[in-house]
Amino acid sequence: MFDGIDVAVNARLRGDFFVTGGFATGNIRFNMCDSFVDNPVTQFGIATSAAIPPTVGNGTSFAYCKWDTSWLTQAKLTGSYTLPWQDIQIGGVLQNLPGQQILATWNIVQADATPSLGRPLSGGANTSRTVPLIKPGTMYTPRRTQVDLRFGKTVRMGGSKRLQLMADVYNAFNSNAAVGATSNAGEPPAAINTTYSPTNTTWLKPLNILQARYVKFGAQFNF
Repeated sequence: MFDGIDVAVNARLRGDFFVTGGFATGNIRFNMCDSFVDNPVTQFGIATSAAIPPTVGNGTSFAYCKWDTSWLTQAKLTGSYTLPWQDIQIGGVLQNLPGQQILATWNIVQADATPSLGRPLSGGANTSRTVPLIKPGTMYTPRRTQVDLRFGKTVRMGGSKRLQLMADVYNAFNSNAAVGATSNAGEPPAAINTTYSPTNTTWLKPLNILQARYVKFGAQFNF
């Protein structure tokens, strides 16, 4: 179930000063507990994999059946202004987005479980269980702020001929926030490593970060 609020604003503050912006906030609630209870194809709390949200079935992964994302808010603002001097155009985009969800899935093998349980895991020597150590929706990385800028100048060349010169600055403040990679199928892949182990140091390591700041120059000739 999704609960949310969207607000959008579009304004012309003065002659050549335009602003468009808005924010969206929402919370997604998941409750799949009925699918785990009295289900002949699964055991309570067991999913086919450690994916979020879980898929009910036989497997080796424990899963939370009830959780929510918490209220996540994103804000975006765009604006453009033409300077009275030399007709130079300035534009920008400001985005402030929620961080990436922090999860920790631990693949427990016999050597991990036996000291605590006082016995091996049932199922044989190669048996393992995947246990979520952090409830989904409770921890996130810091919020991501990204600023993109554009500068333009139109040169009139007589008649209907015009030459427009442009300079774009992407990620102006060089943010290195972790982001999900582009995907054409379903949700984008995770932006950080969520596999936990007491013996490795890759947990929470970014898998993909925002592209570094760069500048692009362009020109457009109209006639």
